[in-house]
Amino acid sequence: MAQNDRLSVEIVRALDQWLEAFAVRAMIYVGEQDWPFADEFDGGDLSGATHLVARMGREPVGACRVRWYADFAKLERVAVKPAHRSGRVPRALWRAVAELAGRKGYRRVLGHIEGSLLPFWSRAAGFAPRVGRPTYVLGGREFVEAVAELPEHPMAISIDAPPQLVLACDAELGGAHFMPLLAEAS
Repeated sequence: MAQNDRLSVEIVRALDQWLEAFAVRAMIYVGEQDWPFADEFDGGDLSGATHLVARMGREPVGACRVRWYADFAKLERVAVKPAHRSGRVPRALWRAVAELAGRKGYRRVLGHIEGSLLPFWSRAAGFAPRVGRPTYVLGGREFVEAVAELPEHPMAISIDAPPQLVLACDAELGGAHFMPLLAEAS
């Protein structure tokens, strides 16, 4: 695989990564889909959200954010450049989100998914519509509340985990120096 074909997903932890994620989101939601800027970049970006950026080589090609609630994680703002929508990039973003949510002990991920995209997200990540929840229209598009169930993560962080693990930022959880602590905590 050529260097510029190498796909990677990282948790945003530096300003340049944050700007890359926001540039992709702006390109897709504000530019391509004509969402109002204030709707795309709301207060949720700076209030406890985790952002991820996908790159093909060094080029940012996708992004998403995750917000954390009492018993579920919420996948939001998934944006992928048109040339990379074949499924590889969105699936890589999903795998990274599912891994992080699982490590944090979450067993469910909620998504408000545009109805036309539900079949893809159902195949790619197991999202299923929430029973008894109505669809809703936002910006002239119909959305469905859907949930993906996660298996129990074998290395989920618990209250009894070593302090170094509990103190780590999200972006450090996959680092090699935490693997022994993750194994201890499970």
